[in-house]
Amino acid sequence: MVNGLRRLLRRSLTKKLFAQNGGARTSTPTYSGICMPKNPLKGYGRWGRWGLLAIATAVATIGLTAPTAFSQPPGVPPLAAPSTLALAWDRPDQPWPGTSDLAQASPLQTSYELYQSGRLPEAAALLEDTLAAYADQGDRLRQGVALSNLALVRGQLGQWPQAQAAIEQAIALLQSPHLEDDRRPRILAQSWTIQGQLHLAQGHENDAFTAFATATELYETVGDTPHIVRSRINQAQALQANGFYRRAITEILAPLGEWLDTQPDSLAKAEGLQSLGVALLVADSSQRAEAVLQRSAAMVERLAAGALTADDQRRLPEVQTAIYLSLGNVARSSQQRDQALDYYQQAARASEGINRLRAQLNELSLRVEAAQYGAAATLGDRLQTLLADQPPGREALQSRINFAHSWLQLQTACDGGRCPAPGWGVVEEFLAATQTQAQTLGDRRSEAYVTGLRGRAALAQRQWPQAQDLTEQALVLAAAVNAPDITYRWQEQLGQILEARNDLTGAIAAYQTAVNTLKRLRTDLLAVNPALQFSFQQTVEPIHRKLVSLLIDAYEQSAAKGAEAKEIAGNPLGAARQVIESLQQEELNNYLRAACLDLQEVQIDQIAEAQSTAVIYPIILSDRLATIVSYPGQSTLAQKSSTPTAEVLQLYPAAVSADDIDTTLRQLRRDLTNRISLAYRTSAQQVYDWVIRPLEADLAANGINTLVFVLDGGMRNVPMAALFDGEQFLIEKYAIALTPGLQLLAPQPLLETDLSTLAFGLSDAVTVTIPNSRRQESFSPLPNVVAELEQIRALLPRTEILVNEAFTPDSFQAALANTRAPIVHLATHGQFSSNPNETFIVAAGGQTITIDDLTGALEATATNREAAVELLVLSACETAAGDDRAALGLAGIAVRAGARSTLASL
Repeated sequence: MVNGLRRLLRRSLTKKLFAQNGGARTSTPTYSGICMPKNPLKGYGRWGRWGLLAIATAVATIGLTAPTAFSQPPGVPPLAAPSTLALAWDRPDQPWPGTSDLAQASPLQTSYELYQSGRLPEAAALLEDTLAAYADQGDRLRQGVALSNLALVRGQLGQWPQAQAAIEQAIALLQSPHLEDDRRPRILAQSWTIQGQLHLAQGHENDAFTAFATATELYETVGDTPHIVRSRINQAQALQANGFYRRAITEILAPLGEWLDTQPDSLAKAEGLQSLGVALLVADSSQRAEAVLQRSAAMVERLAAGALTADDQRRLPEVQTAIYLSLGNVARSSQQRDQALDYYQQAARASEGINRLRAQLNELSLRVEAAQYGAAATLGDRLQTLLADQPPGREALQSRINFAHSWLQLQTACDGGRCPAPGWGVVEEFLAATQTQAQTLGDRRSEAYVTGLRGRAALAQRQWPQAQDLTEQALVLAAAVNAPDITYRWQEQLGQILEARNDLTGAIAAYQTAVNTLKRLRTDLLAVNPALQFSFQQTVEPIHRKLVSLLIDAYEQSAAKGAEAKEIAGNPLGAARQVIESLQQEELNNYLRAACLDLQEVQIDQIAEAQSTAVIYPIILSDRLATIVSYPGQSTLAQKSSTPTAEVLQLYPAAVSADDIDTTLRQLRRDLTNRISLAYRTSAQQVYDWVIRPLEADLAANGINTLVFVLDGGMRNVPMAALFDGEQFLIEKYAIALTPGLQLLAPQPLLETDLSTLAFGLSDAVTVTIPNSRRQESFSPLPNVVAELEQIRALLPRTEILVNEAFTPDSFQAALANTRAPIVHLATHGQFSSNPNETFIVAAGGQTITIDDLTGALEATATNREAAVELLVLSACETAAGDDRAALGLAGIAVRAGARSTLASL
């Protein structure tokens, strides 16, 4: 069984990912693929990285459970219950064969209990004493165990040099040829797992992968199937941390799932499927994760109805709880709240103690999120009593913090008697007691978090001085443990407080530092399911937009005071433009889940024909439309300034709410699809009046004939060419181009050449199974496709056409690989949505070509030909109606495919 797993999973993975140097494995990867990551965890800092990775990495350890820290965003449940694959050292009642004497009634067990209670310095001191005793006895095996545990404790304390020294010493001891013991391979495997954890927490992803691969090989030698599964998932985690999400799925997670399919039902297999489901939720899609978890749940039900060993019977409730919690989180990520609630309740019924409490905490946060305040208040009262009875420790502390956030949300929503609420006095008392527990345990990270929550409670009560004092304390504590995933929250909160206190300069500084911190957290945006762990639209976007709003306020205040253009141009407006560029970049990274967007600073005067080009940023804010326009440095506006600049930025505000803008844009989109009506002209003229009318005079005075739009929100879903001034369309007056941002797509001159085209088409009606989903969708015939492609050939004789049966995913990739045509034209069914897993075009027989397939083929083609694709045309595709983020699929293709221009139908 293990040999089969080894053969299926290995697939020369190490040879593919790591160069061979004289037979020795190096830590420098020879990567291939569409993204060349830039080690995105760099800059996290020690504690910040540790906290983020601890909750996401399923690992087995020696004598101590995996390190955990409260790192999930507020109100979001843990991904699953704690690991059910406990080891001999922390389960002396059920040890592995031949290992009971290593843990029972030993200092190792005592140190584990100290660790569990959060008394890390005491655990470290005991392990140091234990090491000396084992050294005196010449017991190398126990010495290796103690050193590995000490490395884990030191890592949890943020003492990285000491942790690294301890684990290296442990591995050296356990690898000694003089140590002959049949228990050694398992212990050594777990030591390599801890080494991988330490590397991953410090941002050394390649070294982490090597360590996890070594651990996997050791587990294979002893046939430890459950830990082989966990170790493979650790390897996938290391790849994901380095930006290789597709590779993690295709080369590790998918084969792992295939291998598990071949194994007989067992509790270990169910655990493996549960771990795989969680990993797929992180790396891929909720649909695939749900399918794997459902199989795991069904298997556990079958096993429970049959005969189980005593050990499996004891572990069954924990496994069931983990599966139901994971299924609840999958349903929650898909906004299926009723189903998620049912799973959380099943998880609570399946187990006792801390696992039941964890499930009920998930239920509480979900009820608050769903505005079920009465049920939340009733459940909260019960949980508050249960939490008071929990013995002090790290697990209890994290549970209290999770509860405190939900309790605070409930009180804020119900303030003023609008619904049942605990009362501010009760909330503040609970928060203060939780802060005291964190201080007692020496958990500065948790102390930083709960101190910030106390500041949030004061903010909600408009107690500005107290709120500011507590928030600043929280920032100092978070900085001390270098935890940016906490820091940005309290930086934003400080901005809110300072704005309320009329300190605009301070508020801008606070929001700017929050934006800068979020840049350091980009990996979290990529590696974790956005709806479950790090919501872009609920967390990242509002911070950026608030900063833009404050910067524009600062600009307008300066202008109102009579400041000259030269004093304010390029200052608040320049900063606002940079924030919007950053937001566009983060949104594309979040959409593509690939940290591979090369940034290039491009000024307006670098664009060809810059003297006649203006770049327009229509920014949708809650209370206005703020249009920032970048004019070339030789414009008449620039001449008014005594300071020569490469560009001049001007602001054109329109007093209209975001809701009104959204309504008008949706109406325009709907009206444009009615081809027999001119009703769209009304809303097209309204958008023209907001965006273009205020700057018409300046465009004319500066001889502008090209408009480059960096569009925002719902603006991306309507064609700028269709804006109407009452007599003419915008396209009749200006050349128009779109870009996701000047930093993302650097403009390049198009050289004159003899154009040729590679054209693909599908005119047949087809039924398509949506990728990564069980849903099907039918597409009507496209009778004009053949005529469209033939007309292209009439204009450009050097056109190769593959249509209907000739257009398959394989023929598409092969044709791209063997052509130098600068134009690729696709006339077929397709869909672009806010979910990249459901963004695709259709080939013959209803086969789909996903965004990854498309961009992967184009990039592979670019490496095998002299010139990149100049123009990619996506004809007859559609963006999802009413989906403001659907057009990101088009932008994503433009950025990742390497095509210099992309033309698509909305």
